[in-house]
Amino acid sequence: PRLQILVGAVLKSIPSIGYVFLLALVHFYIYGCMGTFLFSENDPLHFRNLQISMLSLFQMVTLEAWTDLMYINMYGSANFGYDESTYQMLEKLGVEKVKSSATPIVSSVYFISFILTGAMIVLNLFVGVMLTGMDEAKKENKLLDAVKRQTSDEIDINAEILEMDKQLREMSEKLSQNLLVLNKRVQDNSRNIKKISEGN
Repeated sequence: PRLQILVGAVLKSIPSIGYVFLLALVHFYIYGCMGTFLFSENDPLHFRNLQISMLSLFQMVTLEAWTDLMYINMYGSANFGYDESTYQMLEKLGVEKVKSSATPIVSSVYFISFILTGAMIVLNLFVGVMLTGMDEAKKENKLLDAVKRQTSDEIDINAEILEMDKQLREMSEKLSQNLLVLNKRVQDNSRNIKKISEGN
């Protein structure tokens, strides 16, 4: 039953999960565009285009080393995070020049606001949708159990009524037989009394 409730909750939550997924996609798209516009020159490794920006945002929403991305853009890529191997890899990707620039206020507002809205709110909506689906599935399961119990109670009542009817019929038959025997004895007694009276 628990597995049935869980599967039912997942199936019922699919439409709501779709809406939350669309909300998360719009959220990622907005912050991806902002990140590409603000940090593509300083941090092309993580924000050189929209696709890479959204991939970096996905890394951030899992809370995996999101502070490193923030520090790269707060202090400048030349001062934090980038080394010779990073520049060589970017040259192979077609990025020849990296313009290091420190934007502490913009970076801190951007990254902290994304973590608060993305990791703390949007992802928790998925959990909320699943919990709501679980509650609804449990309520439906309780209603089904109540209906089954009511049906079984009605079946038991019908069986008891049939049993009582059978017992009443048996009692009426026995009573009719006893009445016949009693009537016969009364008739015999009346004949005996009549004979005695005639003899006297």
